Amino acid sequence: MDKLTQTAKILKRLKENGKITNADLWNMRIQRGSERIRELKSEGHIIKSVQNNKTLWTYVYMGHEDEEED
Repeated sequence: MDKLTQTAKILKRLKENGKITNADLWNMRIQRGSERIRELKSEGHIIKSVQNNKTLWTYVYMGHEDEEED
């Protein structure tokens, strides 16, 4: 079984569920989750960051900038 990087684990979960919270990242034992999200954004993934309250954030996967719209 391949060991995924932390960033790859986040991307997989985003693609499966459409969203992930910073609490999910913590439960997945992802270190520096917001930095991993920034890395995905810099790779062209469109991820909307929504602040739910003072400490909880939801990251919503909107696709990749190279994907064609129908």
